[in-house]
Amino acid sequence: MTEHNRNEIATFSKWILDVGEGKIPSTAKNGETEKFWIKIPADILPLPEKDHLSCVVQSAYLDLNNMYTNTEYLKQRAILSPTNEAIDALNNYIVSIIPGHTKEYLSCDSVAKGPNTHESYDLMYPVEFLNSISGNNFPQHQLILKKRSSNHVTA
Repeated sequence: MTEHNRNEIATFSKWILDVGEGKIPSTAKNGETEKFWIKIPADILPLPEKDHLSCVVQSAYLDLNNMYTNTEYLKQRAILSPTNEAIDALNNYIVSIIPGHTKEYLSCDSVAKGPNTHESYDLMYPVEFLNSISGNNFPQHQLILKKRSSNHVTA
């Protein structure tokens, strides 16, 4: 690692700590009472021209097409996201650009009925609803895998 890289990491680390400690000036948007919004410095903000997912992935994984099988390369990188939806979109995009054939696995969702359950119980919890649930520590309905790939993004 070069001295320049170490300085960049140290500067970024200090900025992250300052954000966490509330030392970065923040503003409120119209109609908001709390100041939650901060300005991210341009030198650390990837600015997409068209495809947001591609921009984020390319900034974190500069040579993913050639390095996706290199475990050490993958261990040194991460994309953090505040929502499961963004993580799912990023993971699906990454899997789509890695060479090879995909294999799709689906969950089998149903609700166990008690002995005195009314016949309309299935109407309350249709399979489509069960398949749409996406929460923390809750498995997804659809899992798309590809040989030599893994899910790269974490919450």
